This record gives sequence, C-alpha cells and structure tokens, in this order.
Amino acid sequence: MRLKPDSPEARNNLGLALALQGMLEEAIFHYSEALRLKPEYAYAHRNLGLALERQGDVEQATHHYSEALRLKPEHIDSHLNLATALAEQGKLKEAFDHYQEALKIKPDDAGIHNNFATFWAQQGETEQALAHYFKALEIRPDFAEAYSNLGNVFKQQGKIDKAIAHYNKALEIKPNQAEAHNNLGVLLAQRGRLKQAVNHYSEALRLNPNSAETHNNLAVTLVELEEIEAAISHYGEAIKLQPDYAEAHNNLGNALSEQGKFNEAVAAFSRALEIRPHYPEAQNNLGVALARQGMLKEAIYHFNEALRLKPDYLQARTNLDIALQMLGRASETVTTGEIP
Repeated sequence: MRLKPDSPEARNNLGLALALQGMLEEAIFHYSEALRLKPEYAYAHRNLGLALERQGDVEQATHHYSEALRLKPEHIDSHLNLATALAEQGKLKEAFDHYQEALKIKPDDAGIHNNFATFWAQQGETEQALAHYFKALEIRPDFAEAYSNLGNVFKQQGKIDKAIAHYNKALEIKPNQAEAHNNLGVLLAQRGRLKQAVNHYSEALRLNPNSAETHNNLAVTLVELEEIEAAISHYGEAIKLQPDYAEAHNNLGNALSEQGKFNEAVAAFSRALEIRPHYPEAQNNLGVALARQGMLKEAIYHFNEALRLKPDYLQARTNLDIALQMLGRASETVTTGEIP
C-alpha cells in the first residue's frame, strides 16, 4: 500500500487496516497523524477512540468519541461508542443520554436497541433489557446477536431451558458465534448433556482458539467425562493464554490430584492463591493435597484459612475435622475417615 504522507484520509485508512490486524500502536500513530493533518476529521477521532479503548485507555477514547460527536452530532456509532465508554467509567446517566440520543436519531434501528438492552442488563435492569432485546428482534427477526444476548439474560435469571432455546436460535441463524457456543456449552453441561457441551466448546475454540475461558470450561467437562489428560492439556492452554487465571490454576490442581500428582497439584493451588489470596476453594484444595502427602499441620492451616474466608464452608469444616483426628492419631492407623 503506497501512502500519501500528507493525506489524512490515507492515514486514517491505513490505521483501519492496521487495527484490523491487531496492530494497535501503529494504527494509533496513523490516526494521530491524520488528526495532525486535519484536526476536524470526525472519523479519525472515532477510529482513534476505538483503538485507544481496545488498549484500555477509556478516558482518552471518551475524549475522541466526544470530539467525533462535536463534529458530527448525528453520527450514531459515535453515540454508541461514547455511551459504552461512559458506562465503563460508571457515568451511567451520561451513557443513558447517548443511547437515548441515538434512538432519537434512528428509533427503528435494531442495533441501537440491542446495545441499549445490553446497557440495561449490565445494570441489572432485566425488564428494560428484555424490552429492548425484544424490540430489536421485532425490527429484525434474524438478529442472531440479540437472540444470544437474550440467552445471557435468561441464563442469569436461571431460566436454563429458555436460555438454551435462545442460544440455539442464535446459532441456527449465525453458526459462527464463538461466545454463544461457549455459553450454550455451559448450560448443556449443567443439564448433564456433557458430550453435547464438549461439541459446543470445541466449536467455540475452532472459531476462537484464544479463549482461555472456553479452554477452562471444556477442561471442566472433560474431567466429568474422566478424560483427565485431555482436561489437563486444556487447563494448560487456558493458563498459557491468561497466566493470572486463578480458577484455571485451581482446576488444574484438582485434575493433577485426580492423577495422584500431589506435588504438582500443590504448585497449581499455590499459584491460584498467589493470584487470588482470598480464594477459599483453593485454600481447601491445597489443604487436601498437603494432607494426602502427610503434611497435616500445613493442611490444617489451609483448612482454617478456607473457613476464615468462608465460615459456612462445610467441606473445609469436614476436612479440618478429619485432619485434626489424623494428627491426634499420627502414630496409629486412622480408620475413622479419609480426606476426600
């Protein structure tokens, strides 16, 4: 691509191409150059905002979305981008105003209703969310994302059958939605339909192999199917993609414990607790792994920590009682119980 160095449009277009490849630093440079050449370039302000938001700089993104709207007050996408950024910063009234403004400009836009519904869902306002998702589908009956988002709301409400139906409808319309496959897998696993869950997790990973959450979810289901080696592999992938994923470290520890690899399990549980010290399940699991190696005093410490964090944690209470009995009878054969 030959670049006209003094063309703001060429700079903006190059930024778009780079952003599509995930090269955000380079994209930001070219958007900034476009604005140096043409400070009143609304689309470059919006595109720069998008790149900055992807980098986590929501405050600067908000500034550029605002500039885009100052220059083009009826640009719907800039209203929606700004609303999302404001909501992320907790500026809910301002976010609400921009969703309303977008609807005022184009009241029968299914995408605006879908985004507004998601805003309400994030605030826990389920009825408002449902009203806007249903409106989006009334306007556009084949709107796969709206069906998927409705599935999310029903899932949150515990209406599992409704959620499954909506995820299935979303995937019937648009089969390449990785998130919908993952979410459907979670619910199918809850229903005990484990092989179907594995199929949906696998499809989600085919579409998005870099989802640590889906690797973890697939591994959990594989453990239930007693496919421990495959599960360990997927926990490893989840951790490689997201090294601070405490749940994956904890779950890996459980899988290693299933194989009797208690030293490795201890390391996994310990890493989970480094990441999230107030994690009662990991404290309990670490206690179990230590107790199985005869390290009863250390195990008792971790059971107590689990109970300090979660006083009504029955499994940790049971494990603590058994460990105390075992410690008191260290010179005898213990027959009263075994830490599970």
